[in-house]
Amino acid sequence: MKNQHSRVPVSFPYALLALTLLVIAFGAAHSGSLERLDRLLYDSYQQIFFREPAKDIVIVPIDEKSLDIIGRWPWSRSKHAALIEQLTQANVKAIGYDVLFPDTNINDPKGDLAFARAMESNGKVILPVLHEKRPSNRHMSIIQPLEMLSNAARKLAHIDSELDPDGLVRSVYLRAGLGNTEIPSFGLAVTELGLGHSIDLPGVRNSQQTHTLSKNHWIRDYQILIPFAGSPGHFDTVSFADVLTDDQVLGKLHDKYVLVGVTAQGYGGHLPTPISKQSRAMPAVEFHANVVDTLLRKIAIEPLSSPWNILFTLCLVLAPLALYPKLRPRWALVSMLCMMITTFALSAIFLRYFHRWFAPTPALLAIILSFPLWSWLKLESIVRQLFLAKERAEVTVRSIADGVITTDNQGNIEYMNPVAESLTGFRLDEAHGSSLDKIFKPIDEFSGRSQTKQFISGFSDQQIDLPDRSTLIDRYGNEHAIRSVTGVIRDRDGKADGMVLAISDVSETQKIHDHMVHQASHDELTQLPNRTLLMDRLHQAIPLARRNNKKIAVLFIDLDNFKNINDGLGHSSGDLLIKAVADRLKKNGREGDTIARLGGDEFVIILENIAFSEDVASIAGKILKTLSPPFWIGSQEAFISSSIGVSLYPKDGLDAETLMKNADTAMYRAKEHGKDNFQFFSKEMNSRITKRLEMEKHLRYALDKNELEVHYQPQIQLKSGQIVGVEALLRWHHEELGDIPPSQFIALAEDTGLIFPLGEWVIQTACQQASAWQQAGLFPIQMAVNLSPRQFYNQNILQLLKQILTDTHLSPEFLKIEITEGLLMKDFDRTAASLRQFRDLGGKVSIDDFGTGYSSLSYLKHIPVDQLKIDRSFIWDLSNNANDAAITRAIITMAHGMRLDVVAEGVENKEQLDILTEQQCDEVQGYYFSVPLPASKMTELLLNNQETKHANITNKGLYLKH
Repeated sequence: MKNQHSRVPVSFPYALLALTLLVIAFGAAHSGSLERLDRLLYDSYQQIFFREPAKDIVIVPIDEKSLDIIGRWPWSRSKHAALIEQLTQANVKAIGYDVLFPDTNINDPKGDLAFARAMESNGKVILPVLHEKRPSNRHMSIIQPLEMLSNAARKLAHIDSELDPDGLVRSVYLRAGLGNTEIPSFGLAVTELGLGHSIDLPGVRNSQQTHTLSKNHWIRDYQILIPFAGSPGHFDTVSFADVLTDDQVLGKLHDKYVLVGVTAQGYGGHLPTPISKQSRAMPAVEFHANVVDTLLRKIAIEPLSSPWNILFTLCLVLAPLALYPKLRPRWALVSMLCMMITTFALSAIFLRYFHRWFAPTPALLAIILSFPLWSWLKLESIVRQLFLAKERAEVTVRSIADGVITTDNQGNIEYMNPVAESLTGFRLDEAHGSSLDKIFKPIDEFSGRSQTKQFISGFSDQQIDLPDRSTLIDRYGNEHAIRSVTGVIRDRDGKADGMVLAISDVSETQKIHDHMVHQASHDELTQLPNRTLLMDRLHQAIPLARRNNKKIAVLFIDLDNFKNINDGLGHSSGDLLIKAVADRLKKNGREGDTIARLGGDEFVIILENIAFSEDVASIAGKILKTLSPPFWIGSQEAFISSSIGVSLYPKDGLDAETLMKNADTAMYRAKEHGKDNFQFFSKEMNSRITKRLEMEKHLRYALDKNELEVHYQPQIQLKSGQIVGVEALLRWHHEELGDIPPSQFIALAEDTGLIFPLGEWVIQTACQQASAWQQAGLFPIQMAVNLSPRQFYNQNILQLLKQILTDTHLSPEFLKIEITEGLLMKDFDRTAASLRQFRDLGGKVSIDDFGTGYSSLSYLKHIPVDQLKIDRSFIWDLSNNANDAAITRAIITMAHGMRLDVVAEGVENKEQLDILTEQQCDEVQGYYFSVPLPASKMTELLLNNQETKHANITNKGLYLKH
C-alpha cells in the first residue's frame, strides 16, 4: 500500500513556486525591505566576533581627568602645542587630532602660533574637516581648521559618518569631498601616514558619476563596514593630562598610531554603534581608532559580490524545494529549520573568515515561506489570498519598530500600530475607516504646505516619500519631526490594493542637528550671533537698504577696562559679566536688530531701516546708559563702561568689510576721547593713514635725494679689546622733517616693498665701505648687515649677495648677514637651504635679537649659524635683574657648547660689561663704546683702535667712546 503523503510531482505549479521564492528573495534583497533585520543580525555577529585591538593604536582622550587638571574647555592652543611636542618626543608614527579648530583663539593668539609650529615640527599631524549645509541657501560647505593650522597640518581628513536608518553607525566612506572624492577619511589618512605609503582601498565604489554633480554636492566613495574591536573603552588610552605631566608614559606611545579626541561626556561627539547602543555611545575618536585598526589588519568588511550573492541565495532557496518532495511533511519542517541554521552559519562564516557580508534574510524569508507555500500548493483555492498576505507582510515588516499605517486602495485607514497611535494622537478604533488626510497631517517645514494629499492621489503609481524636513502635527497640536517611507500593496494582477506608511520620529536627531547648526553660527557663552552670522546678515542687509533707500548703522562696542575685571575677579567672573552685558543689550535692543559678539569684550549691533543719523546717536546713547548701572557678579559689584564706534551705510562704506573696519576705527577714536562715549566715523580719522602715505612718498625719493646714509657701530672682541666687526645701520635725514628714526620707516618700507631697493643699497654701500677700508690698509673686519624677512623671501637674495661681493671686490668671509628668529621659523627648510648656500660661499650668519622670538632650540643644530646676538632687552637691566643675568649666561653657555660666537648688543655701562666679561661673552657693542658713526668717523676709530690694539679692556670703553 502506498504512503498517504504522496510526493508532489515536479510540474508547472512547483516550478512556479521555485520562481516565486527566488523572486521573493531577490526582490526583498533589491528593495531593502529586510535591511533592518539584516542590520540586527549583523550587529549580533559583531557582538560575538570581538577581538583584541591592535597594540600599536593608542587613544589620547580629552577626558574628565584632563578637564579637572587643565581646566574648562576650550583650552589654550598652547596646551595642544605642548601635547604635540610630547608626542614628537615619543616619536609616534602618526597623530590623528580629532578636534576642529575653525576660529582664531582671540584670547591667546600666541597659542595658535605655538600649535601651528608644533604641528610643522612634528610633520605627522592629521586635522579634521566637516561638511555642512548652510541654512541660508542650503548649499554644502566645508568647515576646516584655521588657515594657519590647516597649513601646518600634514593632511586634512574628513570625519563624515552616516547614520543608518535605525540611527547607528556601521560603516565609513574612505574618500569623500565637495564635488569630488579627494579628501581621505580620518582613519585612512592616519593609517597611510603611519605606513608611509598609500594603500589599496577596499570597499564599495560609488557608481554615481561625480563629474555630473555640482560642487555643492558632498560625494562619497569606498564604503566599508567596520568590524568593531569591542565595546567602547576597548583600546589602550593615555589621558591628555598624563601625556603633558608624566614623561614616563611617553614610552607607551613610542612608534604608535596616536588618536587625540574628546571622550568627556557632554563635550565631544559620541556615535551610536552596534556595539554601544545597549551601554553608552562610542566617542568619535574611538570610532576612528576602529577604522585604523580595520585598515591595518586588512579586515574591512565588504558586501558579498553580486554574482556570489546570487549563487548562494539561489542554492539556499532551491535546496529545501529539492528535499520537500522526498520527505514526510514533519521532516520537511525539520529540513526547513536545518536550512535556516545553514543560512545563518554560512553568513557568519563569510563574515568571520572572509570579511564579506552575506545578508541572509532574503534567503531566510524565502526558506521560511517555502514550507507553507509548498504545502499550500495542494490548496489552489487559497493561493490568491496567500499572495496578497505575503505582499502585505513584505512591505510592512521593514518598519516594525516605527509607526506603521496601512490603508485600502481608497486611502482609508485599515491599521495603525501603537507607535503610529502615539504620533497621530488617534487610537486605531477612532481612526479605522477614516481618510488618511484626517489622521496623518505632515507639513513641509520649508514651504509650510500639507503633504498628505499627494499620498492619496499618487500612491498607486509609485513609492512616495516625505521631504527630509517634515513635521507631523497630532490631534493635540503637538509637533514631531518625522521621516516617512511609503510602500504600495499590489494584488496578483499588479493593481494597487493599498498602502503601507512607515513613520520614524526623528525629533531628537533634528534637535541635535539644529543645535549643531546654532553652535556654528552663535557665540557659545552668550548665544548671540557670532562673526560668521553677523557678516552674513550684514551682507544681506546692504542690498535691501540699497533698494529701499535706507541707511544701515554698524555699532562696534568695546567694554572699557574689561581686563581689570578678569585680573581682579577671575576669568569665570569675566564670563558672567560678558553674559550680563549681552542680556542687557538684548533686553534693550530693537526688534529686528542684530546683536552679535565677536569675541572677548567686543560686541557689534547692526541697525537696519535707519532714516536719520540722529536716531543712531540716540540709540548709542541709550546703550551707554544701559551699561552704566553696576553689575552684580555673585556678591561682587562691578562697574563697566563702553566705547562705541559707529559707521553708516552708504556714507562710510558700501560693503560689509569696510563698514566693520570703519566702525572699529571709530571705536578706537572713542577710546582716545576718554572712553565711555561714542564716535561716528569721519574722514578725519584717516589722518594717520594720510600721514603714512606722505611718509611713503618721501621715502620713495630718499635715495634719489641722497637723504639716506649708512652708519656703522663697532663690535668689540672682549679678549683682545679690538674692533673685529661693525654693524651697518641705515639713517634718514629729511630736509624738512629732520632725522627720522628707523622705527618709523623700516616697517613702512617692509609694507610697501621699498625694502628691496633700500636693502640692496645698504648692502652695496656697506660692502663697498668694507672693501675701501681693506684697500686703505686697515685690518680686515666683518661687515654685519641686517636682512628683513620680506627681502629675504621675495628677492633672489643669494644671487644679489654674490653680485654685490663681486662688484665691490669683497671676500665673502668679511660679510655677515643678520636674520631674526621670526624669519628663521617662518619657513625653516627654505631658510636653512638659503643660509647653507651663503655659508658655502664663505659668508657668516648671525641670529639677531636672540631670545625674543619663538624658535625651538632644537632647530639651532640643523641650521648653518655662526653667531647668536643677545637682544638688548636682556642687557638693559643686566646688573640689577638676576633673571636677565641667568638668561644671558644660559645663552652664552649653550652657544659655546654648539661652537657658536655670542655678541651682546646694547651695552651702555661698565657694570654690564663686567658681567658679560665674567660670563665669557665673545663680543659686545653699544653706546658704552660708540654710537653708530658715519663712515668718516668710523674710519678714524678703526685707525685709533689698530694703533692701540693692546689697549686695556677696562679703559677701552673710554678710549673708543664718541
